[in-house]
Amino acid sequence: MTNLFIFGHPDLASDSFMSAEILATVRDHLAPGSSIWLLDEKKDGRQSDGERVVSHPFDIPLVQGEMEGHAAIVLVFPYHWYAMPYLLKRFIDEIFTYEWSYAASGKMALRDKKLYVLTTLGARQADHQRG
Repeated sequence: MTNLFIFGHPDLASDSFMSAEILATVRDHLAPGSSIWLLDEKKDGRQSDGERVVSHPFDIPLVQGEMEGHAAIVLVFPYHWYAMPYLLKRFIDEIFTYEWSYAASGKMALRDKKLYVLTTLGARQADHQRG
């Protein structure tokens, strides 16, 4: 089973302890054929083994086609103000289109896929220490 991990932290490089730890763990244990996507509004296309940066504007047919090749999709993001970060919300709004991902008819490409949501709460590294 291949997994697609989509990281939706708005500033993963400098402002995240838990999301960075999760990303490091996923990188260390990434199964063959699985992928990591880092949503970033400033960079696009940087790619390494199984990992790439995806930014807006999204290449919708390309992204949808690549998503179809995975058995499970894992959304990883900080949960704040009762919502997900705006870039991940925009990604879902534009990529998970009617009939491609859901509908009474149409392609429904996500029908037999698993979706996992992994959220963090934006705590500082010191907040994760004992005492």
